[in-house]
Amino acid sequence: MVIVNGERIRVNIFCFRLCYSCAPYVAVFPNQSSDNFLAGHVLAFNFFGGVSKRLIYDNLKTAVKDGWGKYVQSLQKDFLALRSTMSFKRTFEPQSSP
Repeated sequence: MVIVNGERIRVNIFCFRLCYSCAPYVAVFPNQSSDNFLAGHVLAFNFFGGVSKRLIYDNLKTAVKDGWGKYVQSLQKDFLALRSTMSFKRTFEPQSSP
């Protein structure tokens, strides 16, 4: 929840952290839509002045269509387009339980 002009608003936070330096980037969006997920990446890449070679994810459905962890079989169409355009390698870290 954030307060904007005296009104409480529920928001969703997009967090992006570089793998080696751990430098963070955070953006706030009104919801967890695929468009906002992709926009968060573009904003982070612009903020850092470039695209990371490798990104690590935690099995989020916004990116993964089928599979889990190292057994990901297919990606969401929009995420695949972003990955192809920005040329980064993705890695999905398995969670403690599926």
